[in-house]
Amino acid sequence: MMSLTSRLIMSLTVSLVSFGFTLPTKAFPIVAEECRNDAVACAKSGKLDVISIYGIIGREDRTFFEAIDQVIPDDKPFPKIYLNSEGGLANEAITIGRILRKRNATALSGSPFFVDYFVECSSACTFIAAGATTRQLDHIGLHSGYISVYNGPRAWHDDPLPPEILDIDFKYLDEMGINPEMKDIIKATPSDNMANFYFDPRADLEGQKIIELGFRMLGGPPTTLPTMPIYLPDVYKAREERLKNAVEYGFVSAIPHAVQESLKTSSGKPIDYKTGNYWLELGAKQDHVWSLYNLGVNYQFGRGVKTDLKKSAELYLRAAQLGMGPAQNNIGWNYYKAIGVKRSIPEAVFWISRAAEQGEPFAYGSLCEMYDAGDVFEHNDIEAYKWCKLSVDQEPKGHARDNDSKILSKYRKKLSLSDLDIAETLTRKWSPLQETRYPNVADTDNE
Repeated sequence: MMSLTSRLIMSLTVSLVSFGFTLPTKAFPIVAEECRNDAVACAKSGKLDVISIYGIIGREDRTFFEAIDQVIPDDKPFPKIYLNSEGGLANEAITIGRILRKRNATALSGSPFFVDYFVECSSACTFIAAGATTRQLDHIGLHSGYISVYNGPRAWHDDPLPPEILDIDFKYLDEMGINPEMKDIIKATPSDNMANFYFDPRADLEGQKIIELGFRMLGGPPTTLPTMPIYLPDVYKAREERLKNAVEYGFVSAIPHAVQESLKTSSGKPIDYKTGNYWLELGAKQDHVWSLYNLGVNYQFGRGVKTDLKKSAELYLRAAQLGMGPAQNNIGWNYYKAIGVKRSIPEAVFWISRAAEQGEPFAYGSLCEMYDAGDVFEHNDIEAYKWCKLSVDQEPKGHARDNDSKILSKYRKKLSLSDLDIAETLTRKWSPLQETRYPNVADTDNE
């Protein structure tokens, strides 16, 4: 028999992050406060003067630049691009770089919105800068690219880029007319190292590699960086501060990356849920559903905090009220089993049905078990079969799916051939009102 909590969704994933569930993004371009509500409309009206790429580069950055590229007339100046990033997805950076080249854009170091004691443009960030026709950077960091694979706190690794991907990157640098020496430096620098080049305004310009590579053009603004490299722990501290700045500024899409980085754990070491919870608390204060949900999971199972079922249910409910299907299923199951809340069948049916309407597979499983239990709905073997079949077809492998499969087998044997045909037809015809934004990959975190 399943435990009371095993029906709950415990681990889902989208994109690169696998902690609870993630939104399909982790980048966060930053704009002036008056443009934050609708940056595209701001760009269309000519009021968007600067864009700050601040932190990890991802799909959201590319989507953002593609959108503003479509609305800014060709004869109007493109916003200045400020860069303070440790890198990210090179393919997205290349797309942005091509937009900057088409628009004759300017790239500079830092951010006009924050005061940072360390500013960088490392790894994929340099691909964005390469696209700008005017480059006034104070730092670039080069190394061999890699693919980061994250399937859990203890299931992550970095793989070298395949030759065909590296060839795409290098062809782009040639397309942008970048000094070929940059490619040699990238190939010679391992992915776990970084070749750093700084602009030093006090030194002779001749021989400064950042100038030779074309990332610091003469006649630019004064440097914003310390002229000497700082210690690696300081770099990590600066990156953490950058994430905190972005989150407090309102760009909560930075949180999944921060949580993932805090959870990466070597074999034999405890998982640092406490640091992850720090970021989740920041997001929860801003009603960020990803943060609300994952914080609810951690309070329920005592990850980095003392187990608090009431607090967990409150967080699930807030995420559910914001429309997130997995949270709707979980709070519904909590109401059904009285986990952290007083038992309420009407509330259970309401929330689990809302989740099912979004195509949430675990909600199908919840309905499967509720129909089978016979303590909520009128006895209906055909409906029970339908929900069990939907859950088994769509839930990921795990305890919940195994249990639903056992129930489904029972109804396969119990139903007559004619009723089984009706049930299969109903299953095929079922269509949610909308597809869930949060595909499931597991029902436990497999720690």
